[in-house]
Amino acid sequence: MSIIGVLSPFDIRITLKEVRQKIVEQSPIFEPDDLIPVTCNLDALVMAYALKIGGILFAKQVKYL
Repeated sequence: MSIIGVLSPFDIRITLKEVRQKIVEQSPIFEPDDLIPVTCNLDALVMAYALKIGGILFAKQVKYL
């Protein structure tokens, strides 16, 4: 985890695992397998894809071979 800039006593730091968990908890469409670590920085970046079709949002699972 990188820390850049000025920090205050109120800064809250959480791990990427915790960020992924919060996204799944708060999102009505994403499941844990939908969130993919970004290979250039596995410890700090995660991505997910979604499609909006006819006003409905769908999680798009990406499978790697």
